Amino acid sequence: MPATSDAPYLYTPYLGIVGEKAMDPASGALATGPLTKKFFDEASEPKQLVEIPGASHVDLYDKGEFVTLAVEALHSFFQKHGGGE
Repeated sequence: MPATSDAPYLYTPYLGIVGEKAMDPASGALATGPLTKKFFDEASEPKQLVEIPGASHVDLYDKGEFVTLAVEALHSFFQKHGGGE
């Protein structure tokens, strides 16, 4: 069952983070961005989609400059929606 089928029923804040290069179908199996975008489109509010310029899917896991940008996006999102410190 595709995860997007359940996206409208996700009643918690949703943050999708994608690498810019992961949005390109030419990147083959690593073109995960369109799946994240589709889930984002179907998800209920509040939601946010962050695209990290110059990053591929894998870069978000192991290249410091891209990981830092993703963590900063997470921190900002959780500050706004997480209710924590």
